[in-house]
Amino acid sequence: MHTESPGLDRNAPTPIFRQLATWMREQVSTGAWRRGDQLPMEITLAEQLNVARGTLRKAVDQLIDEGLLVRVRGRGTFIAHDIVRSPLTSSLTTLAEELEQRGIDYTTRVLAQEVIPAPPPIAAALGVDGSIFHLRRMRGDAEGSITLLDNWVVLPPLCAERAILVKQDYAENSLFGTLENGLGIALSHGSRTISATGADRNLARILGIPHGFPLIDMKQVTYDASDRPVETSRIWIRPDRLRIHSIVHRTPLPA
Repeated sequence: MHTESPGLDRNAPTPIFRQLATWMREQVSTGAWRRGDQLPMEITLAEQLNVARGTLRKAVDQLIDEGLLVRVRGRGTFIAHDIVRSPLTSSLTTLAEELEQRGIDYTTRVLAQEVIPAPPPIAAALGVDGSIFHLRRMRGDAEGSITLLDNWVVLPPLCAERAILVKQDYAENSLFGTLENGLGIALSHGSRTISATGADRNLARILGIPHGFPLIDMKQVTYDASDRPVETSRIWIRPDRLRIHSIVHRTPLPA
């Protein structure tokens, strides 16, 4: 990482740490500091920028609060990757649809595409016995992984419809698009539960992140227009790559 003098004005009314934070933002926005790069050790960077360590720490903490930097325990502080903002809490849209609407290039890698016996929790969520269709995909972009998705889908009764579901190219086509356009299922609504978790060794290996890295853990059941469960999913989201946001409204309380 190339560093140069930030040209701080020590006589200005703006605190030095705020000036430093502004300069650091400019380094990222101009590409002088690249997304994903690790900052030098605090003592080294403070010496390079000719500022006190406490001043640097305040600037770094401010940029962490803003999401521009991310501190990983045991590894150091990094410049955050570009963050995709998604209203996943308020609408039945998929991450792929969000990325496409925003014109963001992404890739999908299919890790599993199979018909398997329904695990008991999945069978209970979908109200099925026997087999279900399982799909595992990882989505990312040029900067790395964003999400890992597991989907379990109720198998259609007709063999021709099963073939459409099971043999689709999900690296190029969406699951919801296949259900709606290929099978004529009217997806209506869903139920989502969002929590936090740490990456186990398997998730860390797949997503290319440290063991224990914080992840958003989202579970969903999707229903058709007749209120029948069609699909259930579990999605692990890197919060340094995707941020969930919602617009909320306050309903006046009864007097």
